[in-house]
Amino acid sequence: MDTGHTLEILLNNADLPVELKSIAKKVQSGQRISFDEGVLLYQKGELGYLGT
Repeated sequence: MDTGHTLEILLNNADLPVELKSIAKKVQSGQRISFDEGVLLYQKGELGYLGT
């Protein structure tokens, strides 16, 4: 499964917190995430989400 398809699945997940969806959208569009977004991923992101 390619990363783009995996991100689409995550973005369509109703259980995914809004903050993590925002980060996923940035990653999908090729933008860098900020330090604070990285900390949020560390604190709230599940391991599978981080590996996407």
